Amino acid sequence: AEIFQLHNGWPCIVDYYTLPNSSTQELGQRVLTDYPNAVNVPLCIDHTGHARNHATGHSDFYILEQLGFKKIKSTPTKSVRDKFNHLNVMLKDAAGGVRLRIARQCVARKWREFPSLVECLENAQYNAKHTDFDDPLYGHTPDGVAYALMNEYPIRRPTTPIATARVMGY
Repeated sequence: AEIFQLHNGWPCIVDYYTLPNSSTQELGQRVLTDYPNAVNVPLCIDHTGHARNHATGHSDFYILEQLGFKKIKSTPTKSVRDKFNHLNVMLKDAAGGVRLRIARQCVARKWREFPSLVECLENAQYNAKHTDFDDPLYGHTPDGVAYALMNEYPIRRPTTPIATARVMGY
């Protein structure tokens, strides 16, 4: 899970959680312990969050609602290529502009043997044969970041046509 905040108009990851072998309930409680006002902040989960796949018979969406989160947004599942491209463009676009910021405390921090946020983003690899970021060590974090970015900070196509250049003869 990643905590985003706007910094000078750009999304900035200010904190993140890697809680292996934990439940949605545990993660939600941990976020609320560190950020009590998080219930009023948009929470982006992937579309599968509506599925009842827990031993309790409840969905991630339901569990988070029960913890008090109010603004839960469910992102329809996107293609891996779209998620990967969106993440890369936010990290550095074709003109060299950086849209996604990462707070210093997230750069080197690790949780036990798990890689840091930056290591996960740097090692995310696109694989056309799979349906998700498939690396078990590095794949989960970039997938979550991509869902949040696509939901909260979409990249939109220009609304007006871009003029085409004409070749002038001499």
